[in-house]
Amino acid sequence: MSKRFAMKTVFRSVVVVAGGLLVSAGLTSVWAADATAPAAAPSTKPAYTPNDLNKTGALYLLKAEAELADGMKELAALNAKMVAEQRSRDKVNVQINKAKTVFAQADAARRAELEKLAKVTDAFQNNQIVAKIQTLDGHMRDAMKYKDEQEKELAKIGDEARTKYINGVVDMAAKADAISAGYAALAKDEELAKKLTAEKAKLGPSPDFTGRYALLKRWRTPIFAENIKLTFEGKVPTVDVTLNGSTVRKMVVDSGASYVCIPASLAKAMELIPGKDDPTVTMQLADGKLVDGKLTKLKSVRVGTFELKDVECAVLPAELVAAEPLLGGSFLNAFSYKIDIGKEELHLSRIDDGKKK
Repeated sequence: MSKRFAMKTVFRSVVVVAGGLLVSAGLTSVWAADATAPAAAPSTKPAYTPNDLNKTGALYLLKAEAELADGMKELAALNAKMVAEQRSRDKVNVQINKAKTVFAQADAARRAELEKLAKVTDAFQNNQIVAKIQTLDGHMRDAMKYKDEQEKELAKIGDEARTKYINGVVDMAAKADAISAGYAALAKDEELAKKLTAEKAKLGPSPDFTGRYALLKRWRTPIFAENIKLTFEGKVPTVDVTLNGSTVRKMVVDSGASYVCIPASLAKAMELIPGKDDPTVTMQLADGKLVDGKLTKLKSVRVGTFELKDVECAVLPAELVAAEPLLGGSFLNAFSYKIDIGKEELHLSRIDDGKKK
């Protein structure tokens, strides 16, 4: 049976790895679909009719305008929370990256001392080198401890506001589109036109709606969203992924994995050879066995029309000949994402810098 991994931490801290179909337990934000619900018949009924209008002064306005105004207030609050959360995440990520740098530098220095130790014959020099290695070991432990503490702080911050904001803006913009289209359709209603003329009234939209609609369009512009087809092997979702612009592979979508993970055979075929100074990743398999991989970077990872550059990637050890590639957190965490099991789709969305290629 092939092995699938659910990596939760990095470098020399132990990583919990699941096997077989257990990887599906690592998925978050799964949408369950009602497979028994009948498909809705297409509706030809107009979105809005004259009965949906309320008279305000000399204007006839759609009641949905008020709902839009309330929704916009909620979005503004979510936006403020999202910005605050992002600032907090950025600060913590700076500390995490500093810890990674300290670890990598100490790890490189430690390997250099080990090479010296293998050649030295003098007892005094031997003891000096051993002392340096022990000091570097301490630096590495301290760096990892600090990194783990900061990652726990990062997990506390959460990212719920961003997901709610993105979904809210997309939904609210669609509602505003419908209202605008509704006014355009109602403007062609001859009976309504006669009523407006008789009352010396006008059909909306209101100036407030026009302003809100323009603002929603600005909020909507930097948001990119796409639904990407999934295939399932048993209960495990896989998706086509393009690595480094040319290599296409099916990868297991695993939100429990900290990184994009690829088998050694695939890394070799891609000429992705980790350097000696690249950090070591210690992974624990479901049977308890510990194996060492190497952390490096992919030039690019593309899923659907979304592409990220310089994506951290764990190259799995060569002895794991049946290992499958994983699409993990180093790609997924750049997005708001959900898995729709019923439709067999991966929903990805991102603000601003998640531009489509």
